[in-house]
Amino acid sequence: MFPLRNILVPYDGSRYSESALQFAIDIAKACGSIGLPSASVNSTKRNDVLIILLYVLQELHIPVIIEDHIFHSLITGERISTREYIKEFSQQMKKGHVRMMEPVKENIESNGVPSKYEVLLGYPADTIIEYAKTNRIDLIVMGTAGLRGISRIRSLGSVARSVAERSPCPVTLVH
Repeated sequence: MFPLRNILVPYDGSRYSESALQFAIDIAKACGSIGLPSASVNSTKRNDVLIILLYVLQELHIPVIIEDHIFHSLITGERISTREYIKEFSQQMKKGHVRMMEPVKENIESNGVPSKYEVLLGYPADTIIEYAKTNRIDLIVMGTAGLRGISRIRSLGSVARSVAERSPCPVTLVH
């Protein structure tokens, strides 16, 4: 087994992502408690696993019918184009989600596990996969809705399935 250093947890605040986060914390604690012998007989070096929370804001596309519409800036009140408004709106949403992630990060660290978070804009599955590729992620732990019976048909294009099928590293799906 390779050393586990970075666990990515795509997080959206749902009960499914909460379950995945708790599972990732348990994995990180178990891996971190395996002491590696050091030079001193009485001490061990922790094998800390970093949990990285990733919140992906869905990128918004502008329908052609409103492309030329004029909006008022959320910040300055000035008249701005649809594109500028969408960009400004996305930046405000990102700031709000950054504030939401801080207490989650503190909760992880209260369990003795180091963590950080990222809030990115994009298509969730593509952004998660690209992040895993470029940031040396060893494991992705993410929630899934756990649909049953005929309801599973709705999940054929789900983010969890897409990530599991295309990920550059192992993926654990948690109900």
